[in-house]
Amino acid sequence: VQELVFLGGPDGALDATPKIVKELREAIERIRPKIIYLPTMLDTHHDHWAANRVFYRCIAEMDHPPDPTILCREYEVWSPLRANRLACLNGVADLKRQALEQFTTQIERFDLVHVVLGLNGYRSMYPFKGVGYAEAFYESSLPNYCQLYERFESKR
Repeated sequence: VQELVFLGGPDGALDATPKIVKELREAIERIRPKIIYLPTMLDTHHDHWAANRVFYRCIAEMDHPPDPTILCREYEVWSPLRANRLACLNGVADLKRQALEQFTTQIERFDLVHVVLGLNGYRSMYPFKGVGYAEAFYESSLPNYCQLYERFESKR
């Protein structure tokens, strides 16, 4: 990660407002990323679905079609996904644990650290033989992501 961009959407009430869509579009056009990470479309959390809606509208409203070789990687937050890519977290699991411990409001409701690292431990089963931790993603090309989004949105 070379640059973090915060769009300032309200926590718990994110929406694809023209301002947020425009800011994301400008960031994508300026940064020209090769990979874009998003919460999975399967996640039922309002803000996670809204992040997908903001991204899709941003892409749909671009004056010039974005690079079709951009990869979209959806990641798990509150809902497991059907993974087609894994990243080994061995060596950074303690750092992830420390980051998770910062989500104090979630930790008050349940053991977030245990739940997330438990899923990451499960994800290490293949191909890491259950040793350590792995992060799971569903990776697709940008055109495929847009098709999946359109199909999924029509069923919501």
